[in-house]
Amino acid sequence: MIPIPPSWYAIGGLTAALAVTIGVEEYRINAKETLIAEWGAKFNKEHGLRIKDRLDSEVASGKLSEDYRNRENALRLKFAGEIDVANEKNRKLETALARSDAASRSLSGTVATLKAEARRAAADTSDPGRCETALATNDLFSRMLERLDNAAGGFAAYADKLRISNETCVSTYGHAEQTLAAAAVAASAAVAGSAP
Repeated sequence: MIPIPPSWYAIGGLTAALAVTIGVEEYRINAKETLIAEWGAKFNKEHGLRIKDRLDSEVASGKLSEDYRNRENALRLKFAGEIDVANEKNRKLETALARSDAASRSLSGTVATLKAEARRAAADTSDPGRCETALATNDLFSRMLERLDNAAGGFAAYADKLRISNETCVSTYGHAEQTLAAAAVAASAAVAGSAP
């Protein structure tokens, strides 16, 4: 048997130590890579959940915005129809009031003419029957004029009520619009607050 020089033992020991060191380092590297892979998977999972939550929040926000727009459009249509009806009633009433006012002025002129004729007839004592007829006609027209004036006052009161109803309707519509806008802002803020 050939004797092995002692330096070879040292080289063999160093080689074995080096192999053990390399094996330990490989184990550490593998352990670190495994830990990094686990952390990466955990991060990707959490990141994916956050993205999903954000997408869900955006979908919810979109639905809220769409609901708000639908409600706003429905209110606009509803109140626009009511306002149009109220405006149409006001126009008709103003037309009727103008006609009534013209008729009242015409009757006032007729009554004034009849009163003047009645005074002349009263002053003319040659025909007593004519005087009574003129006075009766004058009285009849005076009562008719008074009734027409009262009716015109009723039309004016009705026109005022319609105008007030119209203003209330417009004000209610404005308030409803503001309420919907505030609700949409609050809903958007709530959705934004819940997003990561």
